[in-house]
Amino acid sequence: MHKTSTLHLILVALLAWAGSAVAESDRSPGKPTAPVTMTAAPIHLAAGDRGVTQLEFTASQPVDALRVWVGPSEGLHVTPVEQASDGSLAAGQAMLVSAEFLADADGRHYLNVLAQTTRGGITRMRAFAVPVHVGDGKRRLAPPGQAKTGPNGEPVISLTARETVRQAAAE
Repeated sequence: MHKTSTLHLILVALLAWAGSAVAESDRSPGKPTAPVTMTAAPIHLAAGDRGVTQLEFTASQPVDALRVWVGPSEGLHVTPVEQASDGSLAAGQAMLVSAEFLADADGRHYLNVLAQTTRGGITRMRAFAVPVHVGDGKRRLAPPGQAKTGPNGEPVISLTARETVRQAAAE
């Protein structure tokens, strides 16, 4: 094989590899998503409390525009947010979005977040869910039955039997 042919093959392989290189956080098993990541601090509060959180969106590739929506989910009253970047974002540049909400009930709820990027006329979206832990996480009711160990050593919950007798309807 000639030196030129070998060098040409190596160059083609390197170009193919470089063209397909994508940051791990941007990969999706399905369709391509917006090249943006989101970070948020853990949220813990009591039922009936108001919460405010800062969401940080970082472009992993240059984008012409970034638009973010934060919406409600069951158990949370969210002040709707729609915020757009002031212009383009370079790779690694971040945008902060503030979200306010009111927690109705104990449990784990979510802030529903959509991020949309535009680059060269191509629009891509990515969905995020921010967990909101409401309450202390303790059980309010005792678990039914008794925890026991089964004949093969597996954990079993033994429930009390309830028998009911139904009377046949008189004809």
